[in-house]
Amino acid sequence: MSTTLKASWPQIRESIRERIGELWYNAWLKDAHLITLDQNVIELGVAGHFFAEWIQEKYAEQILDAVEEVTGLRPELKLSISGFLFRKMREQQQEVLEEVRNASKEATEKKPASKNNNRRDGTGRRQIFALQEKYALDEFVVGTSNKLAFNIARKIVENPQEDNDKRNPFFLYGSSGVGKTHLLQGITQELLGRYNQLRVLYVTCEYFLNRYVRAAKDNDTEAFRKQFRDVDVLLVDDVHQLANKQKTQHEFLHTFDHLLDKGSQLVIASAQPPRALEKVSERLVNRFEAGLVTKLEMPDKETRKAILRRRLVAHERLLRPEIVDFLAERMNGDVRE
Repeated sequence: MSTTLKASWPQIRESIRERIGELWYNAWLKDAHLITLDQNVIELGVAGHFFAEWIQEKYAEQILDAVEEVTGLRPELKLSISGFLFRKMREQQQEVLEEVRNASKEATEKKPASKNNNRRDGTGRRQIFALQEKYALDEFVVGTSNKLAFNIARKIVENPQEDNDKRNPFFLYGSSGVGKTHLLQGITQELLGRYNQLRVLYVTCEYFLNRYVRAAKDNDTEAFRKQFRDVDVLLVDDVHQLANKQKTQHEFLHTFDHLLDKGSQLVIASAQPPRALEKVSERLVNRFEAGLVTKLEMPDKETRKAILRRRLVAHERLLRPEIVDFLAERMNGDVRE
């Protein structure tokens, strides 16, 4: 490697940074070091095979353009694993992993004992659906896209039997993966954990539909009505599935009115706002709109980053901050994806 070409490396680095941007440069090429640079080849040392494959696929042309701009040469790009960078990366990972484990251990020690034994539905039986701990309200990542909905959820948890017509029913809507089920299950878990005597029932609309069809077939509508009407809080997920089910809509309407009349709290989630629900009766749409209708938006970049960090801690996995930034920038659709 000639001294002249070697001396041009800092200038080449700066050109690469300008071409691919500060964020991606810091994520993938900041720690790369020059091994060889001559007329035939430029060889860079990187931290691992994943880095080498990604840089070769995404940034090879920009790197060679930068070399050509500074030196007038266009050699072949070669990427090698640097033992020093590999060890450095492993040491950093171990340090961060130890911090994650310590934080997770502290959180577990502080977490109150599970109150699953108190999880019953309105008939005194255990809650129909197994509630997932990852959907606890404390695990919900709050951002500008969902802050209002989360605050209302907290108010319901703090005072579920408050006489507040403005929040009853509480109608949540939004596209897939924005946190509707998380909020409903989070509210359910908090209520069941805090109030031993409160009758709480969380179901999906599909369960309501199937249960009604079975009750009508077995001529057992009284048991069906007792199950859904003898509750203090009813939470129903995916209510848009009522579309085009006229008899079930009629029964849902009467259940809805019965619960409102006696002061029970209703929390409902849907993929669409009430007025956009297709083939749902006007009377039912009016009931949905009578309370608090709140949209859950797609999370912004900062919220997506916070969600990624939360999931990494939960799974004891590591990603460099630059890569978390990269993922949050690129993945702006369904949070589950």
